[in-house]
Amino acid sequence: MCDLDKRLKEVYEIRDELNKYHAELQSKLSNIDKEVLDLEHYIEFGNFNASKGFKAYKMLQERLIKRREIKNSIQKCNIIWNGNIRDFVDDKSIGKQVRNIDNKKYSARILKELFDE
Repeated sequence: MCDLDKRLKEVYEIRDELNKYHAELQSKLSNIDKEVLDLEHYIEFGNFNASKGFKAYKMLQERLIKRREIKNSIQKCNIIWNGNIRDFVDDKSIGKQVRNIDNKKYSARILKELFDE
């Protein structure tokens, strides 16, 4: 038979770990947002040759990719946090939602021609 007190303690430990991880992700997101803003201003006010322009583009791209990874992880935490025990039992709910985050696509709001293939 299952020791419910032990299991409940494990659930609380998981909850605490999830909260710490979420706070860590929020801090990382704040820092990466500041880096992106620095790069945007660097590009806005700079005048570059092709080499320096490409270097700025790559720096910005790297940070935007990292930012997306962090935002996806935050979204996964939120799905888990907002789920209930039945959502975990039925893998079609929580598991599917978490897996779908990595497969989502961006839909352009204005510059739709940039995403035409």
